[in-house]
Amino acid sequence: YYLKLFPDLQQKTASGLLTTLWSQDPFRNKWALVAKVYSFVRDELGRSNISLKRFLDVCCPVMNIIQPNLYLGIFGWIVQFDENGPCDLVQDDNAVYLDHFQGENVPSTEMDLLRAL
Repeated sequence: YYLKLFPDLQQKTASGLLTTLWSQDPFRNKWALVAKVYSFVRDELGRSNISLKRFLDVCCPVMNIIQPNLYLGIFGWIVQFDENGPCDLVQDDNAVYLDHFQGENVPSTEMDLLRAL
């Protein structure tokens, strides 16, 4: 989903940056729930009948998962560059805006998420 943040990078470079983001992502529980429900839906409907991209397009707004174009800014991530291009991410802790997500009303179980879809 967030690979869209680095469309012009080689997979190896983008993967390293995404690993950094994932290690600090405050919403891992949301992603675990999304993954469980996707696996269930895929197994029930068949892999050819549900694409991951389409599922995420529907599910992520329901779960209030931050859109890729907003992610770096909301979490205060700054891409650092060297002579070869993007090489690292650093986070400005003062710029993290998590207040918006406190007390949010999103599905918390597999059944809640399935009903919301």
